[in-house]
Amino acid sequence: MNSKLRNVVWTAGHCVHEGEGGSFFEDFAFVPGYRNGNEPHGVWFAENAVTTNGWMSEGDFELDVAALVMEPLGGEEILEAVGARGIRFNQNPIQSYKAFGYPAAPPFDGEKMLRCNSGSELLLGTGNLKPIAIGCDMTGGSSGGGWVVADQFVQSVVSFGIINNPDFEDIIFGPQLRATALNVYELVGGAPTGPGPDTTVPKITKMSDAPDPFTPLGKKKRKATISFKINERAVVPSTIKGKSGKTVFKIPAAELAAGSYFFKWNGRHFKTGKVVKAGTYTYTIKATDLAGNSSKKSGKTTVKR
Repeated sequence: MNSKLRNVVWTAGHCVHEGEGGSFFEDFAFVPGYRNGNEPHGVWFAENAVTTNGWMSEGDFELDVAALVMEPLGGEEILEAVGARGIRFNQNPIQSYKAFGYPAAPPFDGEKMLRCNSGSELLLGTGNLKPIAIGCDMTGGSSGGGWVVADQFVQSVVSFGIINNPDFEDIIFGPQLRATALNVYELVGGAPTGPGPDTTVPKITKMSDAPDPFTPLGKKKRKATISFKINERAVVPSTIKGKSGKTVFKIPAAELAAGSYFFKWNGRHFKTGKVVKAGTYTYTIKATDLAGNSSKKSGKTTVKR
């Protein structure tokens, strides 16, 4: 990785430490460009390893990252000998990745570096640290390999796979690089060269409701249709509140792709099922993107009885 001292290698936490209260491994060696026994750039040894407290104490795969500080070889730092990539933190995890590794479990033998190009990404877990998953058939031994964006920046590493489960066949997982990962990088003298954190909030546009007013009673029993558009993938909950500020209707948070959406309200309270009193109600759409940036927008609809 690019760093102030030109001597940092980025990898997975479980490549340097046992996790769950265990110990650091010893005698770390890195052989850049290794292929079928050839060592074109020599064997480099680490003088120090740093990982997250979450990995060391709990084996938390959401924090499965580490950095190695390499000893010079032949009077050169490792960056001077083989070059380096930048690294990005606090970015939207939905990207096109090139994931690299040396898979060693069958049918591979660990003798050459392979690459997977990500297809459709999916996310697991909750919150902003959920692991990223991409389609890839690399096996055990590929851990710590970088996930590269735009051929320039590392944004994750190979962390784990789930075996003996057909739902997760040929899928590998990597942690998001957020504040804790950045702390590790800074501890070893890192100097991120990628873009700064993604701080752009999602845009909620084309919000409207119809008909307005609407009458939920009578023969027609009309419903209000509330429409909106978001410009990026985001987690979106929706609420409707009365003048008192109490919620009368809500839609649980759901992860939505960029696009246009709508929901309908029949004028009934979501708990009691009874039609609410006549009056003006405020509906609010909130969107939180996958980098944790949030925005919300509100409108009003009127119930007649």
